[in-house]
Amino acid sequence: MLRRPPTRITLKTDDVSEYTTLKASQSQESQQSQSNAGASLDQERGERERREEERRDRIRGEGSGGGN
Repeated sequence: MLRRPPTRITLKTDDVSEYTTLKASQSQESQQSQSNAGASLDQERGERERREEERRDRIRGEGSGGGN
């Protein structure tokens, strides 16, 4: 079996600066998504309540002979 020299991993200052920039942008996106998540949650909750109300209306309508 042939042996090869170990792989050398080098870390340059450009790599470090790119990493910190990437982390900062991800952090900003995370904060923005968290602030938008509250509004989205309220919207989802309203949608869920609307569907539940429609479901209840259909159930009540079927009991009165509506059928649809």
